[in-house]
Amino acid sequence: MRRRRYWQRAKPKLIRRERPVMIECHGAPNIDPVVVTLGSESYRFHSGPRGKKVAPVYVEDHIACFLARPEMYRATH
Repeated sequence: MRRRRYWQRAKPKLIRRERPVMIECHGAPNIDPVVVTLGSESYRFHSGPRGKKVAPVYVEDHIACFLARPEMYRATH
């Protein structure tokens, strides 16, 4: 059986949540908004009322990517 070429492979399905997880970015204090692109999604971290930069993230894989860098991102409520 022949292997599929990279353009023939099935694209991974992005699992979306009904409710977003609010991710806080605390790595770039002087930049507003902070824009992060993962795959085809762009996330804008805007300063909230408490001065924290937060963005809603719906995609499970992207949530895992953000939370894998605890020095830059964390989940908030």
